[in-house]
Amino acid sequence: LRTWMVVWLPLVTAGISILWAAGILAYFNIPINLLIGILPTLVIVIGSTEDTHMLAAYLQGLKQNPQQRFPSIRFMAIHVGLPIFITSFTTIVGFLSNTTSDISLIHDFGIASAIAMFTNLCATILLLPLLLNLVGPKNSKISFNLHADTGLIAAVVRGIEKIINKYQILVITITSIIVVLFGFFSTQLSASNDPLSFFKSGNALITDSEILHDNIAGMQLFFVTVHASHKTDFKNPIELNKLDLIKQIMQQQGAYDHITVVTDYLKLVNREMHQAQPQFYKLPDSRNLIEQYLMLFQRHDLERVLSGDAKTANFLVRHNISDSAALNKHLTELKQQVNELLGDKNKFYLTGKNLMINQAAETLFISQQHSLVILILIIGILMALLYSSITAGLVALIPNIIPVIIMFGTMGLLGIPLNAGTALVSVIAIGIAIDDTIHILSTYNRECRLDGDQHAATTRAIRAEALPVIATSLSLAAGFCTLVLSDFHVITQFGLLSALTMIVAMLTDLILTPILFKRIRLVSLWDVVALNIGEQVLTQSIIFASMSRFEIKRVILLSQVLEYQAGETVIQQGETGDKLFIILQGQTEILIQKPDCEKRIASLSWGEVFGEAGYAGDVTRTATVRVPLNTEPLRVIVLNQAQTQTAMRFYPRLHAKLNHNISKLLAQRLLERTKMVML
Repeated sequence: LRTWMVVWLPLVTAGISILWAAGILAYFNIPINLLIGILPTLVIVIGSTEDTHMLAAYLQGLKQNPQQRFPSIRFMAIHVGLPIFITSFTTIVGFLSNTTSDISLIHDFGIASAIAMFTNLCATILLLPLLLNLVGPKNSKISFNLHADTGLIAAVVRGIEKIINKYQILVITITSIIVVLFGFFSTQLSASNDPLSFFKSGNALITDSEILHDNIAGMQLFFVTVHASHKTDFKNPIELNKLDLIKQIMQQQGAYDHITVVTDYLKLVNREMHQAQPQFYKLPDSRNLIEQYLMLFQRHDLERVLSGDAKTANFLVRHNISDSAALNKHLTELKQQVNELLGDKNKFYLTGKNLMINQAAETLFISQQHSLVILILIIGILMALLYSSITAGLVALIPNIIPVIIMFGTMGLLGIPLNAGTALVSVIAIGIAIDDTIHILSTYNRECRLDGDQHAATTRAIRAEALPVIATSLSLAAGFCTLVLSDFHVITQFGLLSALTMIVAMLTDLILTPILFKRIRLVSLWDVVALNIGEQVLTQSIIFASMSRFEIKRVILLSQVLEYQAGETVIQQGETGDKLFIILQGQTEILIQKPDCEKRIASLSWGEVFGEAGYAGDVTRTATVRVPLNTEPLRVIVLNQAQTQTAMRFYPRLHAKLNHNISKLLAQRLLERTKMVML
């Protein structure tokens, strides 16, 4: 932003946000866990994005109001106030969507991060304007004419303009190919609840785990419990042989360190009863002999592997597979083979704390899907309501879903599993990335109302928002990259994937979003509500007949609104024009140019229409329309058929009403002229 004075402002708001959030977490007894520990970094990184947008708008205001802080703050509030609230809301929703997870680690992080983002919003809107008014800079060194500037960002913007103007089809084609390709890679994604993956290689815990695995047995344990049909069945050699076959199946998998079952006890005793001859290390052939061998053991020797009624047998399986995805693959294979062996008579279950924890990995996929779907629906509905158009919701989502697809595809391509850290990236990323989309969309709508030219408005919106979008995206990426320094591998993955997603989101916002906007015109609900139009316009103009107040305001906002000063000519007799004018404020006089004089034939005011013939096509103007001297400025709505058709493409009912009213007006004018000719 070309001034050191604003560098410390985001740190102040972030510091206050962190302090407030910590106090709230302490009040509600929410403990700090592995993920909540990164909240200070997230608050500084994410919070600075809104600060940057606000500061950029403030400095832009200084360009128009040099040395004047308060008018620049008003400019900032007008231009970024609504987008700040919307983007903060979507970010909070993005974090809150993590509360749908069944994993308490992620659930608590969702609550804590949403609280932190809310406190950051409060700190930003309360403190930043106050600090700017007290100690803010009074001069702006930023050039907002990026098209003519010679800086790096200006060069980037010119390159973006060239791409979106000349290579639209190529951009859409390449984007589609990338989305399909990374979408395919995303199908290779797997979930893992490997606690050892949280730590980087060389960590003492990983080293100790490997020593335990190599020298004794794996540090992980689960149980295979088999239930027989009747009591004492596992004193029967036939049923015990089934247990022995199950152990052989598990040994053939080659995935487990050590397997203990009751048949091991019986084989050992049988061998020792035959002078330790190796060939007798097998199960006894008779039930009586088995019962006698079992009597040699104390109850506590057998209770972990055989129930007192000999109806339930238990396998103790020790292993060193910490990756839940790898373990689940082996267990799925084991279940299939054991089911075929036991049939319908015997039932078996896989139990143990280790497996219960691993089941959480399966819920990662489900909770991730739920969180993502909820977030997309909420943002889509919010944007659809804000712009009274389902199209708006879709347009806002497209550039922000693409980075998530690429992120998942990258994980699948590189073999990065979905774990407690990486599961958060998508919902957080889309909640953050949509911020820039909303800022661009808001600026685009404002620029559209200047001249109604969507192509020119898109260009101006990109030039206005390129600096804060690039700055915030790069700062977000750099901020997330600092998590590489964490001792936890899962946090490192979270940081790198988030940084990648931010960069991709920046590219889609600056390149793909403008291409979409060139064909779409949207008006926000806030703009409609805030528009102040006189009652005369709403009730007297034939153009707005049968329209509600809301629809009338939407027509006005979708059109071009121009202002003419006293004495200025709006239409010149003899010129060719294709525009229709509706008076919002002020008055005009209609003049007929004669060879020797100029004759005033009528005066028009609020709600009245002139130049209506031009809406049907280029016509030669038959009169001059001028703003009288010594009167207030004239404000008019300008309707051009081609621009109106494009602007109202996604409001067909409203467009139909407008065309119907214009047709009635043209018919009425034709009838009046016919009567004059006949007279």
